[in-house]
Amino acid sequence: MRVLAVAIVVATLVGGQPGPLVAQGQGPVVALITAVEGQAVILPGEQRALPFQWLTADSRLATGPRSTVVITFATGTRVRVKARSRVTVIGNQVIPSVGGVDGLPEGPAFPVRKVVRDGPSPEPDGADKALHQGFVDTVNASSDPELLLLGAAVQLQWGLPAEAAALLDRATSASAPPKLVDALRKQVR
Repeated sequence: MRVLAVAIVVATLVGGQPGPLVAQGQGPVVALITAVEGQAVILPGEQRALPFQWLTADSRLATGPRSTVVITFATGTRVRVKARSRVTVIGNQVIPSVGGVDGLPEGPAFPVRKVVRDGPSPEPDGADKALHQGFVDTVNASSDPELLLLGAAVQLQWGLPAEAAALLDRATSASAPPKLVDALRKQVR
């Protein structure tokens, strides 16, 4: 199963510690930007949209000319936001107000750890832990560099930097683009 070409971003959370970047919004984290070509922004405020930026259920994005964004939902659903589009993430959907969205082949479902912006995140429940283990098993059985990079991003979001680093080593061996591996490695530190 082909996931997609991915790029990585260095992100910082509260206290300056490396970690996943979460877009503005109040809803729960539901998806991940897994590719950006050209110029795209998170609205309001026109914060630059970056690969491996987590999106909340109420995130809004805009793409420029000759620009696209691939969004991968925790359900495995993937969409490409077309050039010159404005979209809103609503639940597990991307709704365009201008422009359009194309569906892409699905990838594996992955668990999203609940993120609390002003305090510690709650401990995952049994169902989340089971989904996480299933995703880890899928990633560990793969040699697809793109899936290994996605796995590393998920492991970081779950607060498991050692596991993410091991997946990055495997992604390097599987010929993942060095620029992408190096950028994600910066989040591990």
